[in-house]
Amino acid sequence: MNIILSTIGTLQNPKESAHLTTINLAKELQALGHNIYIITEKVKNQPTQITIDNITIYRPYRTTFLSKLLSHPLAIHKIQKEKNIEIDIIHSFSATPIFALNTFIGKLFTKNAKTIHTIKSYSREKNGNRGNIFLRLVDKVTVPTKTHAQELNLPKNKINIIYSPVNLNKFKP
Repeated sequence: MNIILSTIGTLQNPKESAHLTTINLAKELQALGHNIYIITEKVKNQPTQITIDNITIYRPYRTTFLSKLLSHPLAIHKIQKEKNIEIDIIHSFSATPIFALNTFIGKLFTKNAKTIHTIKSYSREKNGNRGNIFLRLVDKVTVPTKTHAQELNLPKNKINIIYSPVNLNKFKP
């Protein structure tokens, strides 16, 4: 399968949890034989494309207004065109439900991609936890706790609880 992992984080710091979990998930999926493409935010003075541990990370051009809304979907379109592939799964990660709209728009650039949006934590932004209606646009939603699942008020068949993993080889309790 051709899988997009899309995150609003920048994945600059290799010790950051978003970097660790996204790269580790990509490695696991790659080990299962899938083609993985990571899309993340553009960072000033950073290349728009880099490879870490055999995984390509795309950092599309950033415009002020449309960045969060269109940069990832346009990157999906670009990857499909450059690689001559169809994306099967778009899995996005954020702390805000509104980013699911970005995932839905990305799906419009594919033929039949399934969409998953993971809410990894509560948003630090004042209105960041609003926009739950956008979660209804994706096929599945995952959250780290039962409480978070209940607060989103989504149909039970749309939401899954996946507890946050801790790599015990790196972190000791």
